[in-house]
Amino acid sequence: MVVGAVAQEAARGDVLAPLPVVLAARSWSEGGGLPAGGDGAAGGRGNGTYGALFVVARGLNQVDEARQQLTGLGLPNEAPENLIASVLRYLHVVELVLASIGLIALVIAALGIANALLAAVRERRREIGVLKAIGARDRDVRRIFLLEALALGLSGGLAGTLLGWAIARTVGAVVNDYLSAQGLAGVTVSLPMPVLAAGILGSAVLALLAGSVPAVRAARLPARDAMGEA
Repeated sequence: MVVGAVAQEAARGDVLAPLPVVLAARSWSEGGGLPAGGDGAAGGRGNGTYGALFVVARGLNQVDEARQQLTGLGLPNEAPENLIASVLRYLHVVELVLASIGLIALVIAALGIANALLAAVRERRREIGVLKAIGARDRDVRRIFLLEALALGLSGGLAGTLLGWAIARTVGAVVNDYLSAQGLAGVTVSLPMPVLAAGILGSAVLALLAGSVPAVRAARLPARDAMGEA
């Protein structure tokens, strides 16, 4: 009975099965017999043997755990630990490089937001002067620029997160085509809601921090000087 299919390259005669089925087959091959059927009949005894089993872990980090479980069951096992360690080191290096690129992008984005708001303060000196002349307080002016920075951060965070997800989907489709051609399992690209929320909220917080200096500068601008230089 076929219970599933796996997109994985396998040699002739290889069988991929759940661990309980493997243990039952091992018991049968050693002459212990299978469990009794539903009608009370005893399981049959077999005289077949198998040479080896392939155990597929759910991830690279779980290979050692899988080996320990197999050892506890009395099954000798081996795994290309050196290759796995090399792959993990390579993945850590890639994560560090991507994190560095992301940090640089965040710094550049913060500087861009601060520069844009400082330019807005210079260009809107007359507006700031008029607001203060009609009774606006410093905190009111500061709140206006902070709200503008917040709106800029939210919109930019949403657009950037969706754009990054679209790029990831495109790259994932290309990678899956290659893996399918090699007879390997593909990868799944998804956008969890916590990641979406973190991207948008993080951009908003960054925009608020970057816009705090221009907002304070606009709030401290004297109304007389703003009207005089306009």
